[in-house]
Amino acid sequence: MCVKRRVVALVVPLLAVVAAAGCSNSEPGEAAPNPESLSATASPSPGGIENGGSGGESIEKVDPCELIEDGELSRYGEFGQGEYRTYGTGRNCRWTGVRDNASEDVPIVDIVIEDNAGVDVLPDLGGGLTEGTAASGREIVRTYNQTGCVAAMAVGIGARVDISVAQDDVQSACDLVDELVDIVDQRLPLG
Repeated sequence: MCVKRRVVALVVPLLAVVAAAGCSNSEPGEAAPNPESLSATASPSPGGIENGGSGGESIEKVDPCELIEDGELSRYGEFGQGEYRTYGTGRNCRWTGVRDNASEDVPIVDIVIEDNAGVDVLPDLGGGLTEGTAASGREIVRTYNQTGCVAAMAVGIGARVDISVAQDDVQSACDLVDELVDIVDQRLPLG
């Protein structure tokens, strides 16, 4: 029973985040991002919160709103400030794209820190699970559906950081997730 509750507690927040953007009926067919795009290529920078190489730091001390600096999302559009919230079993920060009109498709970016759930329990949202490795060597698992993309980054054995982008253009959502993985990877403790 305990395992079932944990999976439900993880699936519900992820599905809510990815479903937040809604679906578009403007184009027929099913979006499928390129699985080869999941390969983090950034090298660690001297700056950052934990600078990736800090194996002694705990993920429990990391604030998800500090994993993306002001202005780092600006090349993907205009975003509001990151809003901290506790959601399900994780600590979450959400950045919402600013819309010029109600029909504009803008991304919603969420970073969720799961202190007690590894990448091995990330549910398949429908597009399969793609495994990869970040520049730091940490394991990454990515999945997607018609409303967005999620990548889970391992931080030690039993913790992870989820980066999700909800957007109708799934390829764009997964491309943004992959770029954010490169940025966030540099700022996480190796665990």
